[in-house]
Amino acid sequence: MTLSALKSIIHHRDQAGQNMLSISPTYMLYYLPLIVTVALVFGATRHENTTLVLNHAWQTAKWITGFMGVIFVVLYIIGLLT
Repeated sequence: MTLSALKSIIHHRDQAGQNMLSISPTYMLYYLPLIVTVALVFGATRHENTTLVLNHAWQTAKWITGFMGVIFVVLYIIGLLT
């Protein structure tokens, strides 16, 4: 996804024509280190073997990303309907 596509998703106009900014694109830069850290810590609390930790971290990162994506879509649709 390109940056312009992301901006067009995040920025939309209300009925009066004013920009409504849900979140700044710079906040998305915090996502990657945060998800890596959370997934690795979560995996490391379950296993001691490095391979198992990395596999569990990968599965956790996919799950959290999918969950956040679903929440984003639901909130975006609600924002369009209001």
